Amino acid sequence: MDIYEATQSLLTAAVPNVNVSAYVLTYDAELDKFLLPDFPAVTYNYNGITPIVSTIGSGELHRITLDVEVWGDLEQIAANANKVVDALNAKRVPVGNVEFSVVMIDSRDITELGLDFKRRYMRFTGLAEIGEEHGQTSL
Repeated sequence: MDIYEATQSLLTAAVPNVNVSAYVLTYDAELDKFLLPDFPAVTYNYNGITPIVSTIGSGELHRITLDVEVWGDLEQIAANANKVVDALNAKRVPVGNVEFSVVMIDSRDITELGLDFKRRYMRFTGLAEIGEEHGQTSL
């Protein structure tokens, strides 16, 4: 399991019955609008995944910056954002061969004029230990 699959699994378990996906903003020229996820939704995107290198080389430890956005109406956003924070913030969270240890460093509500939905942006930073997958051998 790579870090993206682990993130998908972690967030899906944290907010069941919610559309969880990697955030890819795409534009539909025919409709003349950006395609947004089905609400309620939680999207995520890595702003950085940097291996920590020592004098003996690169290991399994990576410095990460993870952006999570919770989409929907105000009640959905509040409930789902709390679930994400409870599942991820300031604890060691193992998911398969990946272990997250991150803290939230930023959170803000985003309202865009003319749109009937809201979103909450959250940024987490910290470490992820990405171990070797079971059943695989390295060369």
